[in-house]
Amino acid sequence: MASSLFFNAHHAPVGAFASFTLGYPGPKGGLGLELGGPANESLFIGVQKPNGKGYEALPFFASSADSAKRYDVSADAALPQGLVQPFADKAITRQFRLGSDTWTAGDLTFAIYSAPKSVPDVEPLHAKSKTAEGRNGKTAKPTAAALRAALVPAVFAELTIDNRHGKTDRKAFFGYEGSNPFFNTRRLDDVSGGHYTGIGQGPVTAIVSDSPGVYSGCGFTLDQCLEPQVVENLAFGLGGVAALMVVVPKGKRRTFRFALCFYRDGIVTSGLPTRYYYTTLFDSIESVATYALAHWEEQKAIALQVDAEVERSALSDDQKFQLCHAVRSYYGSTEFLLTKEGEPFWCVNEGEYRMHNTFDLTVDHLFYELERNPWVVRNQLDWFVRRYRYTDQVRLPGDPTEYP
Repeated sequence: MASSLFFNAHHAPVGAFASFTLGYPGPKGGLGLELGGPANESLFIGVQKPNGKGYEALPFFASSADSAKRYDVSADAALPQGLVQPFADKAITRQFRLGSDTWTAGDLTFAIYSAPKSVPDVEPLHAKSKTAEGRNGKTAKPTAAALRAALVPAVFAELTIDNRHGKTDRKAFFGYEGSNPFFNTRRLDDVSGGHYTGIGQGPVTAIVSDSPGVYSGCGFTLDQCLEPQVVENLAFGLGGVAALMVVVPKGKRRTFRFALCFYRDGIVTSGLPTRYYYTTLFDSIESVATYALAHWEEQKAIALQVDAEVERSALSDDQKFQLCHAVRSYYGSTEFLLTKEGEPFWCVNEGEYRMHNTFDLTVDHLFYELERNPWVVRNQLDWFVRRYRYTDQVRLPGDPTEYP
C-alpha cells in the first residue's frame, strides 16, 4: 500500500485521452486533455469554517496570482487574498479504490467515480472497415445507448457537507483554475437552458451540477467567487478561476453531485487523420454534460460494482493498490478514434511519451483487454499488419552477408 495518501491518480473516461487527476498537494492535478502529464491546475474543494470565518479546502491548490493586474495600467492595489486555507494533513483521510476515490476532511467528503467499462465491439457498425473484413457477420451491433454509456467523456463526483452540528449556514465549493492558454473560464448556465449549472474553459472542459442550490461564479481569484463585492460580478468573463458553490443550512447534511466533462472536436491526429469516436455520439461539451447528469446514478453504480469486485478478490492489499493504479493509468492513456474513412481505431498512448500502440505495451495490456474488450486486441493487431509491419534483414557477427 502507499505509505502516504498524497499521490496523484487518474480518473479517466474510456477512450478520451482525458483525466481528472487528483492527489498530490499543490496545483499538480486538474482537468487534463491530451496531455503528457497532469494539467497542473489548482483545484478548489472546500467548505466554510464552522465559525464562518474563512474557508478550508483539500490541499490541491496554490494562491491564485492576481491576474487582474493585466487589465489595470496602475496595478497598485492588490485584491484581498487568503480566504481559503488548506486542511491540515492529519485531518485528511482517503479511500482509494478502482472505481472510486474518496477524500474526507472535517465535515467535508469528496468522492470521485470513474469506473473502467467494457467497450462494445463497434466494427459491425462500420461494414466498410478493412479491420472487419473476413468476420462471420454474426456479431451483434451495439446500440447507441450502450455506446454512450461506455464512452461518455465524463467523470463523476459528489461533495457532501455535514453541517448538522453547525451553528451557522456554511458555504461549500468545487472549482478550478484552468490552465488552457486559449480560453478563459465561463459559466455554462448561459447555455444550459436551466437544466444544470456549470463552469468550464471554452468548449473543452467543464464541471456541471443539477443539484438544487448550486450556483456558479468566475473571477481572477477564488476569493472573488466566494465573496464577490456585488453578486453580478459572478458572471465576470475575464478571469481564469471558476467555481460551483452552495450554502448548506445549519443543522443539515447535504450531498451535491457533479459531472466533470471533456470534449475535443475535429481531427486530432496527423499521418492517419482521426477524430474521437465519442464525437459521433455527442456534438458538444454541453451535450456531454446533459447526458452525464441524466445518467449520473447509473455511472456511480457501475463504479461501486467494480469496487466490490476488487474487494471480493483474493489479492493482497498491495496487489489491489497496484491493480487500481495500473488500470486507472491505462484508461488515462486510451484513445478510441474513428478515421476519416469510417474505420474504428483503438489506441493506447505510451504514457508521457504519447507513442501510439507500441507493441511491447500491446503485449502488456493483452490479458486485461481480452477480459474487458477482446475486440480491441483484434483491432490493434489488424492495424499492426496493415500499417506498422515491415520486412528486415539480419547479419551474423563478423559476416557481412544479409539474410531474410
